[in-house]
Amino acid sequence: MVARRQWLIEQQLASGEGRQFKLRSDALEELGRREMRDAGTRLAQQVGKRFEPAEIGERVEGVIGRRVDLESGSYALVERARDFSLAPWRDVLDRNIGKAASGILRGDGITWQIGKGRSGPLIG
Repeated sequence: MVARRQWLIEQQLASGEGRQFKLRSDALEELGRREMRDAGTRLAQQVGKRFEPAEIGERVEGVIGRRVDLESGSYALVERARDFSLAPWRDVLDRNIGKAASGILRGDGITWQIGKGRSGPLIG
C-alpha cells in the first residue's frame, strides 16, 4: 500500500502522507487517458496508422475494426484512411465489425450510427 501511494504521489496523482493522503479529483480520469494513450501507441504499430485520441463532443467515424479491452473498459478501434481512434464499445458492435459507423462522443459514452448516411440504426 505504501508503494502504491508513493507511486501516485510521484505521478502527481495524489499528495500527502499517512492519513493526509489525498487523490487528485481527476486521478482516475488521468489514469484512463494515460492507458488510452499507451494502448494507442501499441496499436499504431500493429495497425500501421497513427492514433488520434477522440475528444468529448467530437464526431467519431470510420470502420469498426475490432474490440480492444483495457483496464478502464472496452473500446472500439475505429479506423479511417490515415489514422484510428478508440471509442466506447457496445456489445451490439460485435456483429458490426468491418462496417462503417459514426457517433458523437459524450462524457457518458457514444450513440453509434451504423452504416453510411443517416439511414443506419442508432445503437446507444
